Amino acid sequence: MNTLNTKGTSSSILKENYGGASDDYYFALAFGDFDGAKGRLGAPTHQVRKLLTPLIIVNTPPHHFDIINKTTYDVTNCFPNYNCQMNSIYSKSTTTTGTIETTLKSDWAVSAKVSAGGSIGALGLSAFLQATYGESFSKSGITSSTTVITSETTASGDDRIVADVTDYDIYKYPIDSNGVKTGYVLAKIRRQNGSMNTWLESKSVDAINYIPDHEVGNIMSYPSFKDFGAFVGGLQNIKGSPKESCNIGSNTNTSFSMQYSDFTSNSAQTKTDFGIEAGASASIYGFALETSGSYNSSDLKSHTSTANTEIKFTSNFTSTLDNSINPAANYTLTPYVYWGVNGAITLGYSVDPSLPGGPFKIFWSENYGLKPDLTLILPWRLDSAKGLKSSSTLCYYLILRLVTRIQAANMFLRLFLIPRQSCLCKMVVLLM
Repeated sequence: MNTLNTKGTSSSILKENYGGASDDYYFALAFGDFDGAKGRLGAPTHQVRKLLTPLIIVNTPPHHFDIINKTTYDVTNCFPNYNCQMNSIYSKSTTTTGTIETTLKSDWAVSAKVSAGGSIGALGLSAFLQATYGESFSKSGITSSTTVITSETTASGDDRIVADVTDYDIYKYPIDSNGVKTGYVLAKIRRQNGSMNTWLESKSVDAINYIPDHEVGNIMSYPSFKDFGAFVGGLQNIKGSPKESCNIGSNTNTSFSMQYSDFTSNSAQTKTDFGIEAGASASIYGFALETSGSYNSSDLKSHTSTANTEIKFTSNFTSTLDNSINPAANYTLTPYVYWGVNGAITLGYSVDPSLPGGPFKIFWSENYGLKPDLTLILPWRLDSAKGLKSSSTLCYYLILRLVTRIQAANMFLRLFLIPRQSCLCKMVVLLM
């Protein structure tokens, strides 16, 4: 990125090499005076961050495992060793081409409070940078990268994601106006070498930067049917409706499928742009960048994904509910395929525990619906009882969400603990 052609010059231009004999790129914004010494960009700070960008998410059909009053309940007989009869499949219609093509981008953004109302002189800073560098550095020598997903996967017991895991150079420039810091300009530069695109289990150490929106193995952490759109942060639904719902009982055998033609039949987009949310408490599920200042996901572009004609999702609801559980533990799943707020095309589910009504009792109302429930949601908390290798040594941070469930008259307050690389715990409050 060349320096800005302004009255000031950069005292230190940062250089990085991204492979090849002549692939040196210079990343610096000049200490520009944009309007008679009223606004300047200060010297940048620099850090290298490994960002996980989810491209495809295949959630396993929700199952439930819990220990209540020292009694173990494995509702759908999934354990030990993920012996679940239900599964979710991501596949290709044929073996000729890929299913998702994604262009991963570098980009810059002005912090939200500046871009919303501030300007430096007659020319707004965002407009100045847009004219100089272009959106996603399209007017500079920084190139984007394209990846095509050709592999397939089956999720049974744990969610699976395919993600781009890449180092980014993060440059943060303070905006100074007459000695007062008014905001920041953030530049996010993707390194071309060392990236990884592979399927990951959501609870694996390799997916430590992935932030899920539910706890696998706890159906109470999933949204209900009526709340699903709000829960996923603005549903761009490709397929999913009540007619695809399935009641999980003692002998269930049905399936759900989505293919390319469903984009047209549901007026859904096959190509979508996504951005990364950045700030002190970034909260987009899947990935975010924690930094000072606040940057809108609409301004800081991450990637563009395009669904190809080969794309196919399938859910198989073959289950044998544990008949020894009394009262019964039936529940209803509704599958959806949608573009998620985190940029991934996703197969997800809403869950509604069965409510018989009247004087009849059922497992869910007896054990979870009698009183307000302050729940620490820990993806690994019951791994030992499930016969799985525990990852309890990982560090966490808290996401506090206020949710209501249709199956009980009470309000539920839930704490989601998600693994982080840093042992510094942070809390984000999300009201749904």
